[in-house]
Amino acid sequence: MAVMLRWTIAVAVLCGIGVTVPISCVAESAGPDAQSALLQPISEALPTAEAQPPAVAQPQDAAQPPARDARGRIKRSAVARAQFMRMHPCPATGRHRGPCPGYVIDHIVALKRGGADRPGNMQWQTVQEAKEKDRYE
Repeated sequence: MAVMLRWTIAVAVLCGIGVTVPISCVAESAGPDAQSALLQPISEALPTAEAQPPAVAQPQDAAQPPARDARGRIKRSAVARAQFMRMHPCPATGRHRGPCPGYVIDHIVALKRGGADRPGNMQWQTVQEAKEKDRYE
């Protein structure tokens, strides 16, 4: 109930809708500091317009192409690949290192489309699936 009540109050404050809730009800369900938190001025509780939004990772800029190796392929991070393999063992062997027969590590969002070379953007994919995906990428 306390979570639902907090959610209702938060939505009401953000939307500018007046909601009357007895402070004692909120204080009982939310804890001892709930009353002081509710009495805090709205201007202190909400972020100011001057506050900068958090930095968001931008996709690779078209003006600055990604670094390439001697064969012309986009450079991949060996560290990111190793981290991915530590978190996700090979589906064929269950090992965290070495070859994985029948599987390749694929970027979910392709590097050439601005995808990050990080473990969060990688997945195991069968060789056949990789060939099919490469046809339309």
